[in-house]
Amino acid sequence: MYFKQFKLEGMGCASYLIGSTKSGEAAVIDPAWEIEQYLEEAAAQNLKITQIYETHLHADHVSGNRRLAAITGARIYLHKIADAAFPYVAVEGGTEIKLGELNLKVLHTPGHTWESINLLVEDTSTPNFPPHLLSGDTLFVGDVGRPDFAGQEGAGTLFDSIQREILPLPDNTEVYPAHLAGSLCGRSLSTATVSSIGYEKKTNPALQIFDRNRFVDFLTADLPPAPPDFKRIVGLNRAGSPEVQTRLTELKWEEVQAKIQTGAKLLDIREPEQYWKEHLPGSQSVPLGLSQFGATAAMFVLPENPIIMVAADLAAIQAAQNGLGVVGRYNVAGYVLFDKVAEQAQSGLHKRLLGEELASKLTDDTPIILDVREPGEFAVDGLFGALNIPLRKLPVQLSQIEQTRDKLVVVLCASGYRSSVATSYLENQGWKMARNLKGGMDAMNALKVKQPV
Repeated sequence: MYFKQFKLEGMGCASYLIGSTKSGEAAVIDPAWEIEQYLEEAAAQNLKITQIYETHLHADHVSGNRRLAAITGARIYLHKIADAAFPYVAVEGGTEIKLGELNLKVLHTPGHTWESINLLVEDTSTPNFPPHLLSGDTLFVGDVGRPDFAGQEGAGTLFDSIQREILPLPDNTEVYPAHLAGSLCGRSLSTATVSSIGYEKKTNPALQIFDRNRFVDFLTADLPPAPPDFKRIVGLNRAGSPEVQTRLTELKWEEVQAKIQTGAKLLDIREPEQYWKEHLPGSQSVPLGLSQFGATAAMFVLPENPIIMVAADLAAIQAAQNGLGVVGRYNVAGYVLFDKVAEQAQSGLHKRLLGEELASKLTDDTPIILDVREPGEFAVDGLFGALNIPLRKLPVQLSQIEQTRDKLVVVLCASGYRSSVATSYLENQGWKMARNLKGGMDAMNALKVKQPV
């Protein structure tokens, strides 16, 4: 059997290519939006992709299943209750499918979502071959799937699924989940990317609980925030993602102005250093190098607003289009290369503070400091008196800082990426005194600034 795991960096998503070394057939499980990686790997291994499986309708990213099917002719497999609007092969618990010498058995594991399945893969040609469990969002390494996407009954149903389908599997069954550390689909996922049923039985906190009510209480406490746009993304995955990716066009400045008049938004994907040197008025900074670029862009540009990307080069445009596609933002009206429109830009150097400048202000007329890191980060080394609003919550909690609109507000994060997004957003919302701290807390900590106790 050929087997390879693919990771979607920054999103904590995992997908898989499995293949029969005898028949040359292959399957992709939980394909990401960027399908080129599977096509290239399959070609390199002389495999033909004939099957595509979704363990469930994902809430944090848009699947590339229809794009992959359109190119390869492969059939898409989903649980029969998925109610997808595109053609798919309906499976249920107990369904077995052949892939050359491989046997794929479907386990119905509702709880994370109602249509959730696991795939138990066995190589019938290899003696003592350990079964491989493609566990979707049912079982993670060190955790289990969050239950709230399935509604009130999700946690109890997940307990039943684990007891019925997962725990009886042999201890040597290898576990390959659909999400890894960094995902919002669980609470405390391990940094490991593979495990075994035996190891999870010993170490996974959720698998130590054998009382249904206690399991429900445990699983529903302290749930992480839901992925941004999760209902819309589930809807896109149910309706079917586009089969082709639109070819973007470069816009002239007159075209940019016309599109802005009808609701388009400028999304500047350059590095913070470039953006704050000079940028187009009204543009929203979301650096391409930011972890979860697509999800962050989706927080600050509404779905109904067409996106005009501002970039330094064409390679960045292509990468950003893929990143936006991951979260279902296909409404890209075009792009401009910054050097060609630089004469329309305004300087932003006065909008950026160095660590030394902030340190000096802490000793006299202390400004308002807005820390846009997560609460756990802020608890470690947050500056005395700072406000903490995580970046992901800023658009919905903006009213909480309305009184600071005309005051000096210094925005910081860990290294300056998230704060660039936040400062840009505040500037566009009327906070003309917002300033981005270059280098973030990394720069401040290097200065060893003394704070009040």
